[in-house]
Amino acid sequence: MLPSGSCIWRNRSAISRTAVATSLRTGRSHLIGVLLPDIANPVFAPILSGIAEALASESYAPIVADAATTPRSRSRLSTNLLTSAVDG
Repeated sequence: MLPSGSCIWRNRSAISRTAVATSLRTGRSHLIGVLLPDIANPVFAPILSGIAEALASESYAPIVADAATTPRSRSRLSTNLLTSAVDG
């Protein structure tokens, strides 16, 4: 028998709260920011896959952003990632 939808929601909610509590306690989010020059370019798919695989082996996950075309926009994106509790 499969668990009910409310049971699944409670479990996900508990896991989410646990992850947030752990992050606050340790100061680590286990997230790494990845800026790609053109997220729509298919050449980056295998690169991102390799990054995700390498990070997963260390219990990290990527947060992917499409790097803007201007240096100012890229700088803003980088700052936003770093101030949003990514570890790197």
